[in-house]
Amino acid sequence: QPDPAILPAVIKAAPMKPLLFLTLLHLCLHSKAQSQDRITTIDAYCRSLSQQQLSLVTDTVQIRKAQSSKDLKIVTNLSLDQDTLRCIQQEVYFLDTHPAKEAVTHTITLFYYQQNQLIKVSEQRFTGRATQQTDWYFENAHLLAAAPASEEAEPRSRQLLDLSQTLRRQFMVVPAK
Repeated sequence: QPDPAILPAVIKAAPMKPLLFLTLLHLCLHSKAQSQDRITTIDAYCRSLSQQQLSLVTDTVQIRKAQSSKDLKIVTNLSLDQDTLRCIQQEVYFLDTHPAKEAVTHTITLFYYQQNQLIKVSEQRFTGRATQQTDWYFENAHLLAAAPASEEAEPRSRQLLDLSQTLRRQFMVVPAK
């Protein structure tokens, strides 16, 4: 038998747990919906860039080591709207001509910017017949989401943020912070 003196306090406290749970559930679902809306907006913006007449600046670096069986070629394209950076496309070709196995890896990484902020990175990797596609979405220099989601998404997103800053400094498109 419960003590009748504490029964009113138990009755008053009991409804708070479901209410707290429902509030937290609502906040989580609302936050996820906002993130999905932001991702949809970012994707639409990135698609619209392909319809625009942007200035293109290209740079190519090729590295061949005489003692090595490895060749590396990096092609970087910057898409500019007047003086505003909109996209950096970096293609990396890696050829290993080792006699035991010849391997070619081709990676295309697209960095999309809006108001000088990185908003999306799309990366495609082609190795032999295998293809891998990953998209990272950013807001205020923080990972918003990755598709497909994986354990490596967060560390790779930090690498991509660093690479983005390096490329921007290298091409002096946007002053380094």
